[in-house]
Amino acid sequence: ATVRRTLHGPMDLSPSALRLQHQLGATGYRALQTAFMLIKDAPWPAHIRNFAWDLTADALPCGQGIQGVHTSACIFCCHRGAKTSHGTMPRDTVQHLTAECGYLEPLRTLFRDLWSTLQWPATAPSFAQFLVYGTAPRAGHDGSLTAIRGAVLAAVRWARNVITAPTHRPVPPSAMRRL
Repeated sequence: ATVRRTLHGPMDLSPSALRLQHQLGATGYRALQTAFMLIKDAPWPAHIRNFAWDLTADALPCGQGIQGVHTSACIFCCHRGAKTSHGTMPRDTVQHLTAECGYLEPLRTLFRDLWSTLQWPATAPSFAQFLVYGTAPRAGHDGSLTAIRGAVLAAVRWARNVITAPTHRPVPPSAMRRL
């Protein structure tokens, strides 16, 4: 019912969605309703669409919100032993996942390389803003943007699912390039 209300009427951004927009430097970047419409209209499988809904609404289970995870630290950074400049493990948040997590750097590089290869007129947008809000200024065909975003969302979702599986086998970052 919440999604239906979002798609059919005016909606104020939730405090969580506002915080995410601020953290990503995307204040006023895209109305949440428009971002949800892009997801609704995308030809992705339901599991990718649901992952995108959660990411855009800043409702993605992170840290201890993931079944079987008993830490609030980033699940990827924990396996890599990565620490912040303060010597602590980074918190698992949508903002960290999309904008900062070193584990996803191969996907960020792939995104920039694809953008450059397609020779779209604008410079590549922020990976985090593109992944969360699904838009890019004056870029190529909307279908291409949707396909790239869907592929990246699928890779991130797959890696999170593998790493939180009961066997806890971390996916090497190089494997993310092969998707």
